[in-house]
Amino acid sequence: MKWSASHHRMGFSLVETSLAIGIFACCFLPLIGLVTTGMRVGQDACTHEKANQITASVAAEIEGVSSVPGTTESLFGLSLSNQGTQTRKLDASGLTNYSSSDPSYSLAVVITTNALTRNKCARICVAWPSTAIWNSNLNSWSNALGKVENTILYNSP
Repeated sequence: MKWSASHHRMGFSLVETSLAIGIFACCFLPLIGLVTTGMRVGQDACTHEKANQITASVAAEIEGVSSVPGTTESLFGLSLSNQGTQTRKLDASGLTNYSSSDPSYSLAVVITTNALTRNKCARICVAWPSTAIWNSNLNSWSNALGKVENTILYNSP
C-alpha cells in the first residue's frame, strides 16, 4: 500500500493489484485441470458400472432362460443352444432394440460346452465404445477403451 502525504488516502497500486491477480491465477488454473480430470474419471466410472450391469443382466438372463425347458433364446437375441461367439451392439441403457442410431456398448458372448458334463459355459464380454470389435481368433477386443468380462456355467436348455 502506498501512503500519499498530499491526499492522506491509502490504497493499492496498479502494480500490487496486477501482482495479486497473477498469483491468484497461477494457483487457480491448476485446480481447473483437476476438476476436468475428476469429471472424466467420474464418467469413466459410470461407463464401467453400466457395463457391469449389462454383464449381470446377460448372465441372469442366460441362467433364467436355461432353467426354462424348451426356451433357447434370450431377450438379448442370444441363441443359448449353439456353441460359438455371438456379438451385439447395445445402447447406453444396455438394450439391443435401441431407438438411437448411436450404440454405446459392444457385447460378445462366447458359448462352449463341456464334453463330459454337458454343461455350458458362457463368457460374457462388454466393451466400450461400440466401435470395439471382437476378435474371435484372439478372444479379445480391439479398439476398446474399456471392457468388463463375466463367466457363468449353466445347464444346456
